[in-house]
Amino acid sequence: MSGNFYDDESLTASFVELKKLLDFLQELGTPRPAITGGWAVYAYEGGLKSRDIDIVMASEEDAIQQLHHNFFPKYNYTVKKDDLFSSHWEKIVKTSDGDKDIIVDVFYGDKKWKDEVYLGLEFEWDWTLKFQEDLEIDGLKIIVPKRELLIITKMMAAVARTKEYDLTRHYRLPSKISKDYKDVARLTIGKELDLDFYKEYVQKSKADKYLDDFLSKYKQPEYGGILKDFGSTYQDIESILKI
Repeated sequence: MSGNFYDDESLTASFVELKKLLDFLQELGTPRPAITGGWAVYAYEGGLKSRDIDIVMASEEDAIQQLHHNFFPKYNYTVKKDDLFSSHWEKIVKTSDGDKDIIVDVFYGDKKWKDEVYLGLEFEWDWTLKFQEDLEIDGLKIIVPKRELLIITKMMAAVARTKEYDLTRHYRLPSKISKDYKDVARLTIGKELDLDFYKEYVQKSKADKYLDDFLSKYKQPEYGGILKDFGSTYQDIESILKI
């Protein structure tokens, strides 16, 4: 697989898959999942669309019965990981730049963040179902987490991916880490945040332990350029997110 990770054809294909998935669940009468990750950021603020699809189902049982047994086989997805009921599924789409993978990650409201690189994070996926907003992408109605929770999960993802990249040097991680930093800036700068809620949940998730590490990257030229693009500075974003 080659070329720009966030090319237009892949992003368009991802949105088509997201719509298929939500239509499928709606037809079954399954409770609407929360859409988190990049598509949730796009629903709030526009900017760069998402290639991966991240959803939170109410329970693992719902996901297994409706998605694992029905949707994924019907639409030619394969399990990306080896465990029997993986929450990580892949579909290959053909583009003018070659084959590209669309990844769907399914998280369960009755479980916690999967701490694969042992950071000690304790995010409860049920929070994204409990504290949510109704938004729209090109006429597609979706549920997304409260903005402050989305900021926290994006920071957590950036920290986890940075550690994973240090261990594996996986080719796709630098693009995803950079997007995490752009997404946090986009969600934060110039916005009215519920800072009491943010402080409570950044502490509950144990993400406060990594705030200094996360924010320090904005001091580097590459990431500082992100803030400059938003007409902001390191001091601006630190004053909002550091507790």
